[in-house]
Amino acid sequence: MRSSCYRWYSNGSCNRVLEDQKLTLEIKNIFYASRQTYGSPRIKQELLRRGYRVSRNRISRLMKSNGLRSKLKKKYKITTDSNHSFLIFKNHLDRDFNPKRLN
Repeated sequence: MRSSCYRWYSNGSCNRVLEDQKLTLEIKNIFYASRQTYGSPRIKQELLRRGYRVSRNRISRLMKSNGLRSKLKKKYKITTDSNHSFLIFKNHLDRDFNPKRLN
């Protein structure tokens, strides 16, 4: 029993750890080539094109453990259209929006 433990310890890293290290390098290359915008679904597609068969959950786990998180670009939304053709209502409250002097 004792010799088994020492044999296991002296063998070094297992295949899974070595695969994860190699896969992490590929994920980082893809991630930084995409200007940090790709998440795990897109990285999975790119890895499939490169010949790797990996689950999305494994990619997510490796990305999370290495601090890789995609940056989402905010979409610009126009909120005001000053040049519209809608009816402009009358000033029923008789408010002066361009006063000549203070109060």
